[in-house]
Amino acid sequence: MKTRTRSFVLIALFVVLSGAWACTNWEHQTYASLSASKAVIDEAGAQYNAGKIPQTKAVKAAIEHARQVQTTAVHAFEAYAVAKVAGQPAATLEQRRQEVIAATAAVAQVVADIQKFKGASGPTSQLDQLLDPSTDWTFLEGGLQWEARYHLRKI
Repeated sequence: MKTRTRSFVLIALFVVLSGAWACTNWEHQTYASLSASKAVIDEAGAQYNAGKIPQTKAVKAAIEHARQVQTTAVHAFEAYAVAKVAGQPAATLEQRRQEVIAATAAVAQVVADIQKFKGASGPTSQLDQLLDPSTDWTFLEGGLQWEARYHLRKI
């Protein structure tokens, strides 16, 4: 867990200092998407531990797998950010970017899987109650991104 936190801090620092390195829209979107996917996965883990979603071996395995896949994507994005800041050649940056794209595609699948079993028992948290149930993941320039129809409900 500490490694994931360290990676997010490094990536967040990269995004915050984006003015110095001309952070692209894709980089901002990828960071936001990885953050959102982490929140979905962490919430599923908390809901599992609280008994608000089915406590089966399959659900537990899905959550653990999602954490692993999401961590892999974070590490891929971290490697991309380090390469960019270090001024690596364009070919290296593109290779790292393609690794991030592949990793975020895997994250999209595990998030969709988690949302299926979270949704099976209805809204499980305040977040679920506030957010439109038409939540979907889509790809924009190869990055994982919330779809435009994902809106907060008026309270």
